[in-house]
Amino acid sequence: MFTKGCELNNEMILLRILHIGFGVFWSGSAILMTFVIEPRLRTLGPELHRQVMGHLGQVTGPILGTSGLITILSGIAMSLRLRWGNLDSWFDTGWGWAITIGFVVSVIALVAGIMTGGVAKQIGVINATIRDRAPTTEELDQMGKMARQLQNLARAATFLIIVGVGTMAAARFV
Repeated sequence: MFTKGCELNNEMILLRILHIGFGVFWSGSAILMTFVIEPRLRTLGPELHRQVMGHLGQVTGPILGTSGLITILSGIAMSLRLRWGNLDSWFDTGWGWAITIGFVVSVIALVAGIMTGGVAKQIGVINATIRDRAPTTEELDQMGKMARQLQNLARAATFLIIVGVGTMAAARFV
């Protein structure tokens, strides 16, 4: 028979597994894509880069977004469960500040990740229109600008994810 304390403990175990598991997946995948796969593909030429990243983006975008969302939502649930009776003193502790900073940068990272998906879709639309012909100078310029924007957004999102992981890992000790 479960007691209330045991149920709470099981709930916290589940929330921690979700938060840490999806957080590790989100951060590790973002780091791998941003700092290993994408730069390596860029060295192999624009055509191969465009094809592979286009295919990977169709899968990784939704998976990373979902992982980020689950990470954030489970983190909110855990934080509120831990401090529900003490919300008025949230910012009186280093823990509260660290968790808040981690939350804010994680939300911004998720938004930046969603924005990368939008830019990638715009690039895909242009690619679809030039499939059977040479792109115009204007189209090449536009795609170049969007590719730089995509790269900058992905790097910013990944950096913010790393900051979020760091602040949350340190929260217990501040």
